[in-house]
Amino acid sequence: MNMQAGDINERLDGAYGLVESGHLVEALSVFEQLCREDAGNAEAWMMRGSVNFELGNTDDAFTQLTRAAELDSSLPESFYYLARIHQQRGNQEQALSCIEKTLTLDPEYGEAMLLSGAIHGALGQLESAEQCYRKAADLLPGSTEAWIMLGRLNAQVNEPARSAEAYRTVLSLQPDSEEACYGLGFASYMQGQHEDAVKHFSRALDLNPGYAEAANSLGTAHQALGKYTEALEAFQRALDINPESAEALFGKARALIELSRPQEAVPLLQQALLVKPDYLQAYTSLAAVLMAFDEPDKAMQCCHKALELQPDNVDVIALIARVEAQAGKLEQAYQRLKPHISADLERIDVNLTITYGTICRSMNRPEEAIDALEALRANGHLLSADSRRNVFFCLGSLHDKMRDFDKAFDNYKSGNELRATDWNPLVNCSQVDAIIEVFSKTFLDTAPRVGIRSDKPVFVLGMPRSGTTLVEQVLASHPAVFGAGELHDLYNLVAGLPASHGMGLGYPQCMPRLDENVLGGLARTYLARLGELAPDAARVTDKMPGNFSFLGLIELLFPDARVVHCVRDPLDTCLSCYFQDFAMSQPYSYDLANLGAFYRDYERLMEHWKTVLTIPMLDVSYEEMISDQEAVSRRLIEFCGLEWDDDCLQFHTTERFVATSSYDQVRQPIYSSSVRRWEKYEAYIGPLREALR
Repeated sequence: MNMQAGDINERLDGAYGLVESGHLVEALSVFEQLCREDAGNAEAWMMRGSVNFELGNTDDAFTQLTRAAELDSSLPESFYYLARIHQQRGNQEQALSCIEKTLTLDPEYGEAMLLSGAIHGALGQLESAEQCYRKAADLLPGSTEAWIMLGRLNAQVNEPARSAEAYRTVLSLQPDSEEACYGLGFASYMQGQHEDAVKHFSRALDLNPGYAEAANSLGTAHQALGKYTEALEAFQRALDINPESAEALFGKARALIELSRPQEAVPLLQQALLVKPDYLQAYTSLAAVLMAFDEPDKAMQCCHKALELQPDNVDVIALIARVEAQAGKLEQAYQRLKPHISADLERIDVNLTITYGTICRSMNRPEEAIDALEALRANGHLLSADSRRNVFFCLGSLHDKMRDFDKAFDNYKSGNELRATDWNPLVNCSQVDAIIEVFSKTFLDTAPRVGIRSDKPVFVLGMPRSGTTLVEQVLASHPAVFGAGELHDLYNLVAGLPASHGMGLGYPQCMPRLDENVLGGLARTYLARLGELAPDAARVTDKMPGNFSFLGLIELLFPDARVVHCVRDPLDTCLSCYFQDFAMSQPYSYDLANLGAFYRDYERLMEHWKTVLTIPMLDVSYEEMISDQEAVSRRLIEFCGLEWDDDCLQFHTTERFVATSSYDQVRQPIYSSSVRRWEKYEAYIGPLREALR
């Protein structure tokens, strides 16, 4: 009998050795045989069950571990593995009962203490979970797992400083832990330490180049710093790892929007919604882009889908209010937002408050929004770079409305300084030189013209903030005119020229290579778009201000079109640009000296066009429109080849969606407060004056 027991113990020891060396299948065979030969051996049943568990045979494991516990209730490992099986199956209460038995039998069982923390966490008993993890860390001094769990738990309960401490402990034990680097990056991000977050996420990616979540988080951290090019690269890296990541698709789309490439963002947002149909932020971002593309109905559809997901989401409510405001329904938008406004920092929503501030300014109630926005500014360290910038620009507009010009300029300046841009006036100057050189009088006299003739297009252009929206609104009030807003179509056609027809040459150098067929195709594409927008309109306005760069091409494509060139006092024009956050579509506008340099080049180019073009062009002075609205409006309508209509004098009553920042101005009768506005800020515009000389 003793020999038999000794033999069994020897075979048990041998099987343990097989387990330790990783030969689980061979070990299992031994334990199975021992259970057949000695059916009352609890240790053999316990080991048989634990090995089956490790091999993924949980049903067999559960039966065998239960048998072991029945034979001998003093074996902590039986209850430990039973707890793991219950945890896997989602039976957290049973798992807790088993792990408590384990720790009663062996209070120093480190792995069991670790599991106890996980079970308490799954049950929402977070304080008990943290206590277990800390005990496990003491019991397993060389292990990083307890500290990683502590890091995760503290991040979950919004204790980023304690989470960071836990992850730093992991890195002191294991410097190349990619998970700890990622966790430390996340904790840094939660604390607003975005530079540190970039460093830690980058380190996690260095350790594991296939770490998609780290690449995505790196993009988010770059975005918080306002570094959108770097963010775009990081999100693309995440998509290279996992093309179906809805979060990376969304992040890339947001970066493209900030880089003034919204047309590229639309398919990404749509793809993100295919991958993740309940992605609320993707709906709201898509709605915002569709608003900019003058598609308010589609934008509102996205908003309503988002509301179905979260009926009380304040970001969605704010977006709906924006659509309403830009459609001229200011009171409706105001009443929608008013119940949600508070100066209590704990209750302030950034997007909603900024939207409310913008609407209050439009309704001449700026004082109602100041307190909430000032509270946001005072706690700007808690906000992303985007949110801080939006707060500054909104406060600037509110203080301007209240005639506190010192505070207004201080906020505008702070907002502009948050926009990092590498716009170079020398590069812009050389680009204008190239346009002037290519579109010479000789070239334009000999260049092919298209055979298609159409007087439908009316290009309203000039510097941003020069009155283009006002002019379009006057024209769109005529029954024969459709106001299409700022169309990106011409820009997109030009952007595609080098690759498709220019043999690799950029614009404008590719122009001499284009023949009549190519030009005809471009004209047909653009005119088809106008036909889709307004098939019955005699005239369609395209008020993209920057089309002044393409006037030479416009002459070749649309010789029967008309060009309305809006002009305004240079100081007022540039200062108004400085007071407007264009979201990188006008990168020169964030610096007064750069603004002056850009204006000089614009002026130089327009002087060139007037000497070489034959296309009909009318200069419309903003100041003259203000001082003699009827005379200028009549001249404008006559220039477009239309009969006069009195509705053009009541442009502010015309119901149409206005996608630009001037939407509130065209809802009012003509006013003169924006004329010589620069005088109120004369003390601050020295660099602009100097650059304009």
